[in-house]
Amino acid sequence: MATVAFMPDQPPPPSDKATGEVKAILEGLRGGKIDLALFTNNANSYFTPESLGDIRKSLAGLGKLKSLTRTSETLRGGMTHRNYRAEYAKKTLSLNIYVMPDGKYEQFMVEE
Repeated sequence: MATVAFMPDQPPPPSDKATGEVKAILEGLRGGKIDLALFTNNANSYFTPESLGDIRKSLAGLGKLKSLTRTSETLRGGMTHRNYRAEYAKKTLSLNIYVMPDGKYEQFMVEE
């Protein structure tokens, strides 16, 4: 008789679609632009021309994005919380992301 272990704390396997979307958002932010349709109204209120300019300046000097890896995924407050590791040529950053059940991003934080 085979035993099957169920580990609810384990995240599902990384989704190429989700990782590709996060990569596209990062590349957009590096250029000072984002697709507002991907974000909630609350998140969109943060992305003013000034904040997008600040983010662009911060990301522009890091060099090419070498890799993007999801490091964790959990459910929190009705949202999916994902962490990613973004390795650039000059620095590695952490992404702290909250996604609503409809797939829209509520928070997209880029941190050192």
